[in-house]
Amino acid sequence: MIFKKQNKRGFTLIEAVIALTIFVIGILAVLQFLPMSTKLAARARLKSQAVFLTQGKVEEYLAKSYLELETGVVEIRASQVSDTTSQLYRFETEVEISYVDEDLNEVAEEQGMKKIKVTTYWTERGQGKKEELVALVSRY
Repeated sequence: MIFKKQNKRGFTLIEAVIALTIFVIGILAVLQFLPMSTKLAARARLKSQAVFLTQGKVEEYLAKSYLELETGVVEIRASQVSDTTSQLYRFETEVEISYVDEDLNEVAEEQGMKKIKVTTYWTERGQGKKEELVALVSRY
């Protein structure tokens, strides 16, 4: 009896099913990261907008002279844009200026330095968030 050796080219059905199963598991694992990455990107966008708004407000006050800066809450917490359709409408900013001493402790009387504190508030997924930036201005 003569046996012919057969060439086995290609995949068997079992090999194809196993390969397809591994491929599907890999794709499902990658797809699970999409919702998480979308949420993280949205959070990063909101945080970046808050930082830019806060920094812009600080620079607005730093452009003024020392004597022009009144102390106290100079801007109460309110939205910086009046257009309710704007993406920036959800952010509220508050500005507080106070006197500080050489150790940066708040004091009641002037000692040659003022602290500008700008706080930006927003709501993210039902939770209140805030970004705060502080700058010092010297009289001299």
